[in-house]
Amino acid sequence: MSRLLVSVRNVDEARLAWQVGADLIDVKEPSLGSLGPASQDVLLQVAATSPADVPLSAALGELADRPYTGAAALPDRFQFAKIGLAGCRMDKDWRSAWADVFARLAQGTKRVAVAYADWQLAGCPAPGDVIRHGANIGCRVVLIDTFQKHRGPLLHHMTTKQLMELRQLASELKMMFVLAGSLDVPAITELHKLAPDYFAVRGAICRPDRQGRLDASLLRALMDDISALNRQCDTVN
Repeated sequence: MSRLLVSVRNVDEARLAWQVGADLIDVKEPSLGSLGPASQDVLLQVAATSPADVPLSAALGELADRPYTGAAALPDRFQFAKIGLAGCRMDKDWRSAWADVFARLAQGTKRVAVAYADWQLAGCPAPGDVIRHGANIGCRVVLIDTFQKHRGPLLHHMTTKQLMELRQLASELKMMFVLAGSLDVPAITELHKLAPDYFAVRGAICRPDRQGRLDASLLRALMDDISALNRQCDTVN
């Protein structure tokens, strides 16, 4: 069964998302990029007001920006944290630097290895390398995303077959598998056969786009669509 991760930029959007019933709330600032970090105030507000049974995730930016302070200051309430590797492909020390930042997180916060489908445009290591090294440093989640949102959605950069290979690698390494990258309903329908643990969205549930405001009606409709896909899968199996 695939669940829904919803990216929010402030406490009001977080409240709307959990009231509608999103499975996982991810806090980021979309104007700052794919993994744009929200302010410390926003993180603290979401941590303080969200129900205890609602899991939280935080985007901490790119390793090239050296997000050491953000990792150390992330409230323990966040179960997941992710750091991207854009611009690190030619940095021979990216592996040790990535591990160093993750080591600053609270022990109970799960590390997320972010592999960009447009990795060549992002100047980051290839997805397979990211996943394997992520597993080596304790990451238990893989997120496949896009770095340059204006250059096309996930399936513009990777085929379903390539994504299935990454899904199999994550399974072999006992890592959760999450898909993102400007996903819409047709893409989610196509990718549901990969059985990701989560689909991660923002633009599909905001008006007019990912820089806009979260829309409850769009969120409910997408949740209904994913529930229907899950039921179809259960029926087939």
